[in-house]
Amino acid sequence: MIDKWEENNKEYWGGVASNYSNTYIDNWSNLENEFILQRICYANRNPFTKVLDLGCGTGLGYKLCSSLNTKFSYTGIDISNEMLGVFKKNHPNIVTFNFGMSNLQQFQPKTFDFVLSIFTAFSYTDNVEKTINEISRVLDDKGTILISVISRYSMRRILNLKFGKKEKYKTRGISSNGFSYSWVFTKSELHKLFQPDFTNISIVGYNTLGGVSFFSKFPRLWKINLFVSKLFPNLSHELIITASKK
Repeated sequence: MIDKWEENNKEYWGGVASNYSNTYIDNWSNLENEFILQRICYANRNPFTKVLDLGCGTGLGYKLCSSLNTKFSYTGIDISNEMLGVFKKNHPNIVTFNFGMSNLQQFQPKTFDFVLSIFTAFSYTDNVEKTINEISRVLDDKGTILISVISRYSMRRILNLKFGKKEKYKTRGISSNGFSYSWVFTKSELHKLFQPDFTNISIVGYNTLGGVSFFSKFPRLWKINLFVSKLFPNLSHELIITASKK
């Protein structure tokens, strides 16, 4: 573990919070959102009723869930108070908490039936194994998850000659001197981590081209992007796991 992981990540995500939502309103981002909606539907054959959003940021997870189901309770947590400040401006009545995702002691066991962590948010946790244990603890029997992580062998990382299990990550489209410490995974590593507590595991690659800012300017490449991700999931920018609690 890197010293000051959590402190560093608080500072980074706090620094980009004011521009974050406005950065992801282009056509490529809209296509990304549609893909996530499809995976949420895939993960939840039955309507979700109690959602926990890990790394909820400025509220995109809430917005996507609300477009599918208006009758659910939502709880968001995020390490950045600044991100939550933007969230609360738009949704002042929604419950959010300002702490990291590796310690969910605020919540009783089996509180939620759907745990969400989209757009690689899970990669920023300070402790992977502890976070998975906490997700399993707060998830109800047969509850479902949708977790997104940074792919270790993504096209973006290969082009930048990055192959390690950790990364100093910068979100697309925002210039900043800082970075977020991040874990990166292969498809097999992700499956191994979640297999002890989860079943019906499905892992898909997603957004091979979107990890490279240049390509995300050309939404007409989206179908090619999906095709490459399906053939070579580890080349994707993100890996998305959906599963049910055993």
